[in-house]
Amino acid sequence: MHFYLKSRHDRLDRQVDIAKRFVTCWPMTRFFVLAASAVVFFATALFAQVPVPTPSASPIDPASEPTVLAVAKVMPAVVNINAERVVRRQVRDPFEDFAAQFFGNYRSEPREIRQRLQNLGSGFIVDPAGYIVTNEHVVQRAADLKIEVTTSDGKVYNARYITGDPKKDLAFIKIEGKTGFPFINLDNLSPNLLGQTVIVVGNAVGYGSSISRGVLSGIKRDITIENFDYKNLLQTDAAINPGNSGGPVVDISGRLVGVSSAKMAFTPQGVPT
Repeated sequence: MHFYLKSRHDRLDRQVDIAKRFVTCWPMTRFFVLAASAVVFFATALFAQVPVPTPSASPIDPASEPTVLAVAKVMPAVVNINAERVVRRQVRDPFEDFAAQFFGNYRSEPREIRQRLQNLGSGFIVDPAGYIVTNEHVVQRAADLKIEVTTSDGKVYNARYITGDPKKDLAFIKIEGKTGFPFINLDNLSPNLLGQTVIVVGNAVGYGSSISRGVLSGIKRDITIENFDYKNLLQTDAAINPGNSGGPVVDISGRLVGVSSAKMAFTPQGVPT
């Protein structure tokens, strides 16, 4: 009996202990469940307040990009220039020194040779009457100078040289037409701010109208090329290639920044103002 009673009490004690543990642990379990539910509810409420981005109903139209709009604005006024000139030179007989060894003071009459040179460049119309700005080195005055200008619509015109300034590497030429030409307004120039976007438009490498884009990276640059001192140049990191010479450099609004010059482009890249 004693053993039985002891076992009974032990079993009762164990049941009491289990009940105590159950009563003690259950509130904590409920707390963690409630806490977890609160976290889930809080997270759900938090994400519910964050707007979910929805795909745009209409993608951005490339035709509305600022660069595209600026190019479309100025391109009709940009021209390609093919300048051909004949340079005359006086040369001595290459055998003169050799003949002098046997015939004493042998001197032949110098003879004239003609060398035909061709320059490809760009320009832009600045007046509806057909006045065009380009680089002087593209249309250098010379004997038998012939200048052909191709406008953006593919028409070819004979141009005549008006004036130029080698020190600034700028020149004026003119074409004649029955109607007014599209032009770039010289009365509305860019403010030329460091870091602003600039667009180079021209006849790059003879491939017709093309563009490159960069920033205005320097102002008031002075350089010397072929014994000419060029003052107050602008510097850009936009690509300026042979054929771009004389073409316009414009800002993102299509206002004129300057005139590109491949002659100066590698010393560094320069834009005569």
